[in-house]
Amino acid sequence: MRGLMVPARPDRSILMALNKRLDETSITLACTNCHHLWITTVSRAPDHPKCRRCGAIKIAAIPSYRDNEIALFKKKKLSSQEKHEYRRLLKNASLILTYGKTAIRCLMGRGIGPDTAARILRKYDPVELKKQEESQMKFLRDIHKAEVHYAKTKGFWDT
Repeated sequence: MRGLMVPARPDRSILMALNKRLDETSITLACTNCHHLWITTVSRAPDHPKCRRCGAIKIAAIPSYRDNEIALFKKKKLSSQEKHEYRRLLKNASLILTYGKTAIRCLMGRGIGPDTAARILRKYDPVELKKQEESQMKFLRDIHKAEVHYAKTKGFWDT
């Protein structure tokens, strides 16, 4: 039998393992203004990232396995596909500007892009997420659900 074997509802230990994996993910933060780059992990990222070089607050987070997107910042002329990817990076930066580190954590989920992250994040108040453990668990449950959905459907996508 092929497929995913997951419990019907993730329990606390699964969600804590997910949280640990997300926190330990290596990311590249990129300033959309001056294109300055720096590498960190999600747990070490500031609550509201700010460029050290120019002071801009619109910062995109790129997971280490998608480092090829960094080249988009340096290119002068972009193809239509590259323009699409660049717009995704700008949406990524807008989410981080609005939700801070919570958006970074959400975006680092496997298969979670800016559109899915926006759908997840709009359900939550960023201040409430920091204070209430129950809302944190619901947030992690939504990320887990999105990751499982991605794993189930990625075989049908064009590469």
